[in-house]
Amino acid sequence: MSKVLPAADALTRPQAVTAEIGVLFVDLDGSLIASNMLVESFLRAVRHDPKVLFKAPLWLAQGRIAFKSHVAEYPLPDVAAVPFREEVVSALKELKQDGCRLVLATASHRRVAEAIAAETGLFDDVLATDETRNLKGRSKLAAIEEYCREHGFGEFAYLGDSWADVPIWERAAKALVVTPSQGLRSRLSKTGRPVEVIVERRRKWKSYFKALRPHQWMKNILVFLPLVLAHDFSSAAKWVYAVVAFVAFSACASAVYLVNDLVDLEADRRHPTKRKRPFASGRIPVEFGLVAPPLLVIFGLGISAFTADFKFPVMLVFYLVCSGMYCLWLKRLALVDVFLLSGLYMLRVQAGGTASAVPVSAWLLIFSLFFFLSLAFAKRFVELDRHELAADTHDTGRGYRKIDITSLASMGLASGYIAVLVLALYINDQIGISRGAEAARALYGRPKILCMLCPILLFWMSRLWMLARRNELHDDPVVFALKDHMSQLLGALSAATVLLAWLLR
Repeated sequence: MSKVLPAADALTRPQAVTAEIGVLFVDLDGSLIASNMLVESFLRAVRHDPKVLFKAPLWLAQGRIAFKSHVAEYPLPDVAAVPFREEVVSALKELKQDGCRLVLATASHRRVAEAIAAETGLFDDVLATDETRNLKGRSKLAAIEEYCREHGFGEFAYLGDSWADVPIWERAAKALVVTPSQGLRSRLSKTGRPVEVIVERRRKWKSYFKALRPHQWMKNILVFLPLVLAHDFSSAAKWVYAVVAFVAFSACASAVYLVNDLVDLEADRRHPTKRKRPFASGRIPVEFGLVAPPLLVIFGLGISAFTADFKFPVMLVFYLVCSGMYCLWLKRLALVDVFLLSGLYMLRVQAGGTASAVPVSAWLLIFSLFFFLSLAFAKRFVELDRHELAADTHDTGRGYRKIDITSLASMGLASGYIAVLVLALYINDQIGISRGAEAARALYGRPKILCMLCPILLFWMSRLWMLARRNELHDDPVVFALKDHMSQLLGALSAATVLLAWLLR
């Protein structure tokens, strides 16, 4: 009688699964590893040669076998960094010790499969896609049955994870299943074969949401800044436009972050903290990173049309182009990367004013340039100081070397202090307006109170760079500002100062 075990009864002793069966065939994608090697190989090929993007449709037109063969001609992904399922590897090691023959049977190309087999050191043989057959579904079943006849096995066990494996499980003496859905469980219960669940399916919606990097949406609050600083709180329509701009920017930003995580997949897996990201750790499939970005971009550009000015969608497209170039190329160019990051922050501010039909002050744009340039330098400083280098001449992959660390600190702190200087000059300008003939148009009743912003910002900027030099700053200064209690207190004091200067007329 077949049986699908609940989570509490999942495999603990591999002998219970194989019993007297001497051979176990193991699927690769989604089973042995929590990823898809065809997708990863394709992404690696694109990084090696961007022209692959234009060649891919022609390869696909020739069929799956041709596509996999062409992709396999390029350098393989780093198989040592691939997210193997620890539960499966542990079970396979015990089976190996008990004398069970292990065969890697996968639809991935043979070159990829052999690299994985060599990395694990567990498998006696490899069955994989080659130039003559695509080893998936019934084609894989035929290859397994042929292998059993050639090696004298009357029955076999199979470990897999997908619906495509059902024909194989129907012929297997025992079925080993990884992360099965309820539908697959129900289907396997009808095969008449004993079923063991190796790894239970976990809820992934939090991982999908985390992959969108919702904490980074805080950067898009900058679209509200022109409206707030203009003290225009009476027009509900303008605030609706600003909200639409915020949602559109957040959707497009998440699309860019997903693409960035795919581009940096192998680098993230070697990083001490970024290896925990959803794609790098295998918590969500890399296929999501191919499907979700176009949908997010379509959504973001679609709703961007519902703002006060048609120029806003154009600015959003410009943001996507610049961000895409940053992910694929410009982030590897020293100095270009930090100036582009600062420019993207400025773009958010200007786009917010455009979306809500509020003029944006040149003072605000210049302040944003230097302020966010300082944060961009801090981000690169922390990465360089903490994770990247062992020698002064070693390239980080970001265009910087260890010897540049002093220059980054100097330029970053200088940029932050210039931002404070710009703020001071703006306050002085407001004081002059309040005393002159244009006093009736002054934004602040008591602009002198704004002077308190200067020491607050100086203190925050100095503290940020002091923590950076102490190696106590988060990789992302924006995340640091959101979580740091002192930053939250100083932010509240700044808001109270601006509010007081405005209200005391």
